[in-house]
Amino acid sequence: MRRWRADAGAAQVDDEGMARLYRIAERTLQAAGYRHYEIANWARRGSECRHNLVYWRNGEWLGVGAGAHSHLAGARSRRPGALTAYLEMIDADAPRIADPLADDEADTAMLALRLDEGLDLVEYAGRFGDPAVARRRAALAASVALGLVRLDHDVARLTPRGRLLASEVFVRLLPDDDVATRSRVLAAT
Repeated sequence: MRRWRADAGAAQVDDEGMARLYRIAERTLQAAGYRHYEIANWARRGSECRHNLVYWRNGEWLGVGAGAHSHLAGARSRRPGALTAYLEMIDADAPRIADPLADDEADTAMLALRLDEGLDLVEYAGRFGDPAVARRRAALAASVALGLVRLDHDVARLTPRGRLLASEVFVRLLPDDDVATRSRVLAAT
């Protein structure tokens, strides 16, 4: 890719250019009958990627192999990425490595907002309780005021502008003292 860019003289696209391309993709795919069901995915109704929906709905999955991540019984864990370390762990019958930075409440909220169906705060209360909903509502208030999120009948959804600035919404959902995770979220989006 680096060589191609150098040979072709491809210019880096700035944020505004990327936003324009994203909006063009949205319009083009919608006109072709595709629905924007996730922040970076479109599909015809009924053809959404069920595999990825498990992740976005913060369901349970078992990752197998070197570097694999899992989410089981509300806990995130992983296997080492280096093959030798992974094989040593398997030979020793060692448990998976727990992810101490995981916050199931925040993760569930962020992942749900990636989907067009959004974060259903009634379902969220059923899973995490009313105090958790109060924390998420407070965290979402600034994003609502900025026009990045809309609240309709206890369902929070990213606006079209919010999709472009999703990391700004997501970082507000993290606990205030979670600087490492905040940095990870901003770097990943």
